[in-house]
Amino acid sequence: MNQSYDITTSEGKSQFIEAYREAVKSEAGLSLKAFCDRMGLSDGYTKVLSWANRRGIYIFEIHQGKRDTPNQNQPTFIQLQPSRQSFSSRLKVVSITFPDGINLTLQESGVAEVIALLDSYRSRHQAEGGATSCSR
Repeated sequence: MNQSYDITTSEGKSQFIEAYREAVKSEAGLSLKAFCDRMGLSDGYTKVLSWANRRGIYIFEIHQGKRDTPNQNQPTFIQLQPSRQSFSSRLKVVSITFPDGINLTLQESGVAEVIALLDSYRSRHQAEGGATSCSR
């Protein structure tokens, strides 16, 4: 790792991020801060981090070993507005774990809202090329 990077340029930061990706493949859990220190760029950590975030490159995902740059069109948070129905049946503390590992905990929800959430997940999952069926 005797490579040097000019992190004053966009190209240099991009090369640095790619080198970090490669380093994480061989050293799982390597933090960007530790990598910066190792490369002699401890003062450039915040510059590289903010540059990457502005471009949709999420260091946490690289750190966790996720592949490539995430799809910028894919939402990371979905807010559902529950419809105002006169359902007297309310569910409390509902935990849902989806097949792709996403875990949601709903503090309070109605049955219809949970079904709408599952339908929304299924339609988004199908649009991304995932499984074609989702059981309720």
